[in-house]
Amino acid sequence: MNSHHESPSGKATLSDALDLRLKGGAAEEAIMGPIAIDAESVADHIERHRHDPEKRNKWFEALRPTWEAMDLSAGSKGALAKLQDPDCRVVMTGQQPALWGGPLLCMMKLLAATRLVADLEGRGIPAVALFWIADDDHDTGELDPGWFRSRSKVINPFPRGKVPISSLSLSEEQESATERLRAAIEAAPAASDLLKRIDDEVSSVSSPSQQFVKILQMLAPDESWLPVFPKLLRTLQWPWIERAAKDTSQFQSWVSAASDEQLAQGIPAPVKVRGGAPFFFVDSAGERVRPEKSKEYSQENLIELKDRLSADALLRSVVQDGIFEPAAVVLGVTEWCYTLQTREVRRAWQVSQPLWLPRPSLRPLEAELVEHFRELGVSVERLSPELDIANVIPSPRGQLKGLELDQAVAEILQRLKELEDGDMANPALRRRARRLSLQWQRQLEALKVAIDHGLDRDVEARRHRLRDMLQQAFPSGKEQERCRNLLDLVAWHGEEVISQAKEQITAAITRWDGAVKPWILPSLNVTCEEEDSDATPS
Repeated sequence: MNSHHESPSGKATLSDALDLRLKGGAAEEAIMGPIAIDAESVADHIERHRHDPEKRNKWFEALRPTWEAMDLSAGSKGALAKLQDPDCRVVMTGQQPALWGGPLLCMMKLLAATRLVADLEGRGIPAVALFWIADDDHDTGELDPGWFRSRSKVINPFPRGKVPISSLSLSEEQESATERLRAAIEAAPAASDLLKRIDDEVSSVSSPSQQFVKILQMLAPDESWLPVFPKLLRTLQWPWIERAAKDTSQFQSWVSAASDEQLAQGIPAPVKVRGGAPFFFVDSAGERVRPEKSKEYSQENLIELKDRLSADALLRSVVQDGIFEPAAVVLGVTEWCYTLQTREVRRAWQVSQPLWLPRPSLRPLEAELVEHFRELGVSVERLSPELDIANVIPSPRGQLKGLELDQAVAEILQRLKELEDGDMANPALRRRARRLSLQWQRQLEALKVAIDHGLDRDVEARRHRLRDMLQQAFPSGKEQERCRNLLDLVAWHGEEVISQAKEQITAAITRWDGAVKPWILPSLNVTCEEEDSDATPS
């Protein structure tokens, strides 16, 4: 690995990858494809993009009946009309559907794509966003609705298994599920109006995917986007599935070579290279399994099985870009890194090259909580789940005492070192001296940590308060985007919070650098003491 790109741990990190992208040189573009950072460069690249009109017509006709049968929002109806324009560019993004709108990142990813579309339209470039509803996925854990401020449990009723999300039904538990949501948010200021809208518009849906799409359209009715359901694309994906079945070893070889290359440059390769076909087979029990693990799958009868096959994470991005030929794709940073792993496959199969854009991330924080952080000397810019509390609130007494201990034991450690290295010592004495030296050094470091934590009660009290505040800002040590439920945020801050998110993302995408942007929300007048800091988020 190039030492210039090494992280302190010696491993490639997502931050390393984003830093390399910002360099934007020829070597980086050889791995990442075209790189555009500022909004004008992004728009220029998208405007130059060309697609095959025949391919466009095929996927449009495959999806149009479903879109026309849906109760679309005004923005989605407009998107459907705009797709009639052959010059309309396509911006894609996607995510697994999640219950009750899921964690915030689902909406933020959608808004990153639709705000890009709005920027393009403002420049005279017709565009729409397509959101890939990844319900071929069988990881039902992705359906978890996320964390609620009340700490109430809004249960995901579907056990982890191998059944595709698209095969699941909400009908049996819809009423009790709605009641659990009501219990979780009913104390919030805007909960009453929100729950009424949910009763009017969402309660009758029958599947997780339908519920997910309905909530996104309900909360962002003017955004220009349309959902894409992969089950409707079985015929169009077939050439890529057939090719992957025939060229399995070559596919994995291309992915392996690309992965090794990007790791050497300091870019993570999140998906491990594996043997076997890069797709799944749905067996007679309705479970989605790897072909090599199913006795029902046969490559000889591949054509007869095509409606039961779906791409895995790596092949899915190839299939998506091969079918839709998007001008740009908005990706989470991890998703962006594993999409790069398929670049050799794309070159060999001549798949259209989109502009890959790492999505902006928002860090929602209530204003009052931000002020509490500032009182403890923590600015918004320093906040993160990995904040080093001891570094933020140091203990001068503990540091001084630690230095005194270092000085006190330095001489005896030196004596032990002399015994360990001495010419007159036998091997047993050297081993004992080395072992004792290591034991004392470990014990000394542990003692210094204990001193730092326990010598100054005022410092420890401030650290405890900061620890509680971090738990509020980052439940379970995670960014709120990844765990805070969308409806919960709306229930506490009103539907205008979505307009605020649009404004924040519109400002963020002037520069596509994948950075996390602070988003200060109005205060709810809830102090740290009023929160149950020991509760475990759902």
